Amino acid sequence: MWLQQRSAHKAEDPNLWDTLVGGMVASGERPREALARESWEEAGLCLTELTPLRPGPTLWSRRPLPDGGGQGYLSERLLCAQLTLPEGLRPVNQDGEVQAFALWRPHELREGIAQGLLTLDAARILMRVLAGVGGCKLKAPKRRDPEARTPKPVWTSRRCDPEAVSNGWPAPWAACVK
Repeated sequence: MWLQQRSAHKAEDPNLWDTLVGGMVASGERPREALARESWEEAGLCLTELTPLRPGPTLWSRRPLPDGGGQGYLSERLLCAQLTLPEGLRPVNQDGEVQAFALWRPHELREGIAQGLLTLDAARILMRVLAGVGGCKLKAPKRRDPEARTPKPVWTSRRCDPEAVSNGWPAPWAACVK
């Protein structure tokens, strides 16, 4: 699975590994437009040249923000989509927000998540991918505590329109590419 390493100059989560592309849906912008824009800016990918998107359910993220003297609190809805890069196609950053790309294997993802190398949102999304939620074919790690509560599924291989997932609300989104 392709991941990006965030630039050292990013305000949030500098140098951490993240989903291949991700960003905010601007006011007046549809989620699919934001996905196309961010895919180009962050990874040099043109959505029309890639396989059909397979969006998943939303993931809610709520946490305090370090900026603003600890007064800020972030509450956002992430829309997730999966697609496959054609053989030989490599992501190339266009906007300076990414310092590196790497292709990670399932065991490397598990280790990276355990070591805190990924952003919180990317870790939550990718744990669902690794657990096989929604038909993903990667093998799931064994859960130690069967009573532990897990977030709602954020990934699926079912095909549907990304705009239907958003219900027209502005929302951030993330895309992983395998």
